[in-house]
Amino acid sequence: EVHEEAQTEALWTAPPPHLTESDLISLMETHGIGTDASMATHISNVERRGYVTLDGGTRQLVPSALGLALIHAYTLIDEGLVLPCVRAGMEAQVRRIAKGEASLEQVVGGALRNFESRYHHFVRKAYLLPLMLAVALAHDNPAAPSADLHSSSSLRLAGSQLWEEAQRRTALISLSALLDPTSPLSQSALRLPMEATSASTSTASLPSLSPSLSLPPGTRGGEIPATAGLPGAPRDEEAEEGGAEIITGVQRQLEALGFGPPAGTDSGGGRASGG
Repeated sequence: EVHEEAQTEALWTAPPPHLTESDLISLMETHGIGTDASMATHISNVERRGYVTLDGGTRQLVPSALGLALIHAYTLIDEGLVLPCVRAGMEAQVRRIAKGEASLEQVVGGALRNFESRYHHFVRKAYLLPLMLAVALAHDNPAAPSADLHSSSSLRLAGSQLWEEAQRRTALISLSALLDPTSPLSQSALRLPMEATSASTSTASLPSLSPSLSLPPGTRGGEIPATAGLPGAPRDEEAEEGGAEIITGVQRQLEALGFGPPAGTDSGGGRASGG
């Protein structure tokens, strides 16, 4: 009787490769974004602005810390700003002008009203941008003191929780579903942010963060408290106090995460004496 020795081999799944330039152009064509004359410009813009780096060997577009921070922050604030159906919808309206099916005034007026509403919503939560950037930079530089995102610091805990929530939301996105304008994902993205907040029942609750980014009393480490709406919604009167206070607040957030003010400036943001 022959006994063969069983052998096991541990294998690990690998993430899909990053998109190449040609992959991205194909997806833009599929989703109705850009024209033959503008697609290459769109790609060169994201490279020039530092959102991605181009791998010269594979021609893959690798997201940078800045690119990931922007996508994560936009996803948390208003996912319609990052999903292709909003831009595709705008370009479809422009084609209606060319076909004589809509007037320039109608299309421009509708777009301005849409993005004015999105802008006001975004400004109230804009302090999430530097927080996500600090988290992304910490991931890029694990040796930095700020890399300990799961420390007792409520600020770092909040940043880590929000980053993970943005990743979770991104993983749920189906590009094929976005090709159907009647799909729940498309409809959610096309709604104005406040409409989406009131209509959605499936979006996970997030930490309720004021511009100072302190977690609510009684929150345990690792727990995301149940709060209504998107993250960080300040009270209306707080939102009306102007941008200066928020700018100061986000500067403190970055400093708390280990990223200080630019060289030659004092802690108040002014130019240092003698500089």
